[in-house]
Amino acid sequence: MIIPRFEALFCDTSEACDLHYQIRYKVFCEHTGFEDADNFPDKREMDEYDEAAAKFVMWDRMQRRWVAAVRLIHAEKSPIPSERICRSPLQGLDTIRSRSAEFSRLAILRESRRVNRTIDSDAPFSFVLNPVETAPISFTEEKNEALLRLLWATIEWGAD
Repeated sequence: MIIPRFEALFCDTSEACDLHYQIRYKVFCEHTGFEDADNFPDKREMDEYDEAAAKFVMWDRMQRRWVAAVRLIHAEKSPIPSERICRSPLQGLDTIRSRSAEFSRLAILRESRRVNRTIDSDAPFSFVLNPVETAPISFTEEKNEALLRLLWATIEWGAD
């Protein structure tokens, strides 16, 4: 059986949201230092945009762990983070605000950004696990698949 390596999921429970915040903490506080870890003693990186944001996490089927997070912030109800950073409304956004959103806090754990690939000779970019000798499972991975699957999940959610 061949299946995609990564699966992106909408955070619709408090447990999933906690995973989302913990991944962000690891990336933005521990790995990059973009945020001050002392501001998040519970090791959950959050801000004022999270309450209204749609949050997503990504499962790595091969590593069997959560490896990435992203949020989508709808522009209709309040200014989006890029407006705050620019200190002004984005030009032209007011006419399409009800149909606009911002991808924000995209975080992929450092150890999941570059993976050492074991190439199966029959299937480039595949990873083979043999949990049972008679039923091998291959995980395919395309270039930038982790990023693309995470972004695609937000697009599908927004379309719904």
